[in-house]
Amino acid sequence: MSATTMTPAKALNELRRGNERVCADRASHPRQGAQARRASTSGQSPHTCVFSCGDSRVSPELAFDQGVGDLFVVRNGGQVLTDGAAASIEFAHHVLGVSLIVVLGHEGCGAVGAARALNAGQPRDLPGNISQLTDAIRADLRAGDDGSPFPTVRAVAERVRALPSLAAPLAAGRLAVVGAGYYLASGEVRWLERLSSAAGSSE
Repeated sequence: MSATTMTPAKALNELRRGNERVCADRASHPRQGAQARRASTSGQSPHTCVFSCGDSRVSPELAFDQGVGDLFVVRNGGQVLTDGAAASIEFAHHVLGVSLIVVLGHEGCGAVGAARALNAGQPRDLPGNISQLTDAIRADLRAGDDGSPFPTVRAVAERVRALPSLAAPLAAGRLAVVGAGYYLASGEVRWLERLSSAAGSSE
């Protein structure tokens, strides 16, 4: 199903069904062969943008059992919403037509762990620009760390919803933003939020 015909609810159900297959060890690995690669050369029409951490153990295409051209993936440490990440997310909707944006956290995130340690007064040696990520995460944690494995996902999802260019499609139900968390051992994705009524039921 192309992005132009996939509603936010249908896109979410596609991801849910894919993750259920993964958790049951029945992944179908769709659209990953030579034919799919050749077909993708004429353009792309992903149905979902996934904004996730850059952790090497977390691959959105594998977690949701999706193929070439299905997902537009934006990644950085701790899924911190930098200007570049925000621009990429906006591009995914306004240019490529995705109807769903998923903010995907994961358990055992090193960036979150470092930020928590810093907030607790434990010194960390963070070379280069790494502190830009941990500073952003620390601010979210100080605003309310619930002790969960995915403590910043809802805050980041809310920040994505607040991007001015996304206001109209969100209000019209053409776009939805949801937060989710990935469990490393089981591969399960737990959905932390529901679609808004404007985006339709995901059941």
